[in-house]
Amino acid sequence: MRRKIFILLFVNAMLGIAGGFVLSSAAPQYYFPLYWLIPVYYTVLGMIYAAVMFHRARVRPRGLLNTFMLMRGVKFLVTVAGIVLYLSLDGVQRFTFCLVMMIFYFMYMFVETYLYYNLEQRRRKHGLQ
Repeated sequence: MRRKIFILLFVNAMLGIAGGFVLSSAAPQYYFPLYWLIPVYYTVLGMIYAAVMFHRARVRPRGLLNTFMLMRGVKFLVTVAGIVLYLSLDGVQRFTFCLVMMIFYFMYMFVETYLYYNLEQRRRKHGLQ
């Protein structure tokens, strides 16, 4: 579990650094000062997601799909609330913020799906109920 969390942190850091580099060098007019909050936000959500999913895989593996879908729904609602909060408070580079937030959302959705797939494969391999 610690190895997977380390991998998740590493992927989050690399995506955040790469995204910031691409945004600041390829399109500096779209770089906004609060960019760093997006990778931090998804890292925190990723850690919560990983903790819940690993705990659920140990305690009740059969309910893993329900937990996976519930976490996706909660993440979507929290992300939309964060976008609305940013737009209502700051509003600098609105379009860019929304675009970058959604790009990160879909990238992390892929990572979370991969994590769920690995947990489900492990459950099937070991015959856990």
